[in-house]
Amino acid sequence: PGRASFRQAKKRKKTMKKSIITLVCNMFSVVAMAQMTVSDAWKAMPDSILPYFNSQLRGEIIDMYKISHDSKTKNLLEGESSVKTLTDTLLCLQLNPSTEMQLMLLPKTDSTNLICMVRSFGTPTMESRIAFYSTDWKKTEERFGLPDLTNAPLMLDMLTERPDTMSTEKFREVKKLIEPVMVSANLHVEDNEPVISLSINSPLLTKEEYLRLNAIKKQKSFKWKGDKFK
Repeated sequence: PGRASFRQAKKRKKTMKKSIITLVCNMFSVVAMAQMTVSDAWKAMPDSILPYFNSQLRGEIIDMYKISHDSKTKNLLEGESSVKTLTDTLLCLQLNPSTEMQLMLLPKTDSTNLICMVRSFGTPTMESRIAFYSTDWKKTEERFGLPDLTNAPLMLDMLTERPDTMSTEKFREVKKLIEPVMVSANLHVEDNEPVISLSINSPLLTKEEYLRLNAIKKQKSFKWKGDKFK
């Protein structure tokens, strides 16, 4: 009986030791995740997601910006790319003269992070695409509270507003200028909270038409609240 009790005590001690090691490892993992910066996420991005860069070039363009803020770098598509903005949570890149990309780390309520990527195309009128990834770059199709930017009727209703001085008939007439419907997105920070702002655009307008469109355009902003944008 004494030997059996000794073996049981030894087994419990071994189990407890494993549990402590697991707990410590999990704690280090959470701390490391919380301390992750957008530069870390950018450098770990798979080459297949953004063919402009490989691992070496992704590191170089960040290091050059940190040293001199002059980060113009030859990319793999024989053009030049540069960093426009870099903080711990936000990276803005000019990939080529007509393409921009933004990456932002969104802190989640479970102490992990979500990566939001906005790619915008066109000049001077921009159109954006939004994608979400885990920090190990697994893509998710969830929109996290954001509307479907490809839903033209929804975007028209959400991002336009009739001024009090404009008749309903005139408002409908001006809305017809928005064809096709193009939505641009911009990631930024307000009051220490991640924000994404949406606005509507339309290409090939005259100066007069552009002014008429500006009179009804309305920007819509969504703040990140730990699990989705609201």
